Amino acid sequence: AVNATGSAAASRRTGRRAPATRWLVGLLVFQGLGALGGGLTFLLDRSGRLAGLSPELLVRTPFDDFLWPGLLLALGLGMPAVVLAVAILRRPVVGPLMWVERHSGHHWSWAGSIALGAGLMAWIGVQVWLIEVSWLQPVMFAVGAALVGLPLTPSVRRELRWSTRSVRGGGEPPRRLAGHGPR
Repeated sequence: AVNATGSAAASRRTGRRAPATRWLVGLLVFQGLGALGGGLTFLLDRSGRLAGLSPELLVRTPFDDFLWPGLLLALGLGMPAVVLAVAILRRPVVGPLMWVERHSGHHWSWAGSIALGAGLMAWIGVQVWLIEVSWLQPVMFAVGAALVGLPLTPSVRRELRWSTRSVRGGGEPPRRLAGHGPR
């Protein structure tokens, strides 16, 4: 959110966030902790019974047990969601991800949230295709759609916009891709 001084940077310093940004962080934490918990449950009991699931759910999948789904869930959808939530709040500079900032014009957590949301929707799509549908899949698909959509709102875009202050010691402005961004 832009505070009384009119700057997104000032709103980051005061800790005041736009409602859409708070929703985005909240959904990332919800998704991350749920996926970490589910993934760890599968790793503790590869049969799936600890999670209340039957091994027969995996008949149409390439998996014999829940080991690989647990790893994918925890490491592919859980851990990244928690890292992204923290990154949105703290905006750390990560050298290897600076190219994302330069090309998108936003902090890397902005693009990461969109990618994670798309990945979550794909994960749910594969689940619906390969196993029986439960009440949780439409809910998590909606969470994935929100993770794609919330970063595209003007307030989140403004809050996560790349700035030279986000680079320790200054930095150069992001390079615009042809046909993208303000002229």
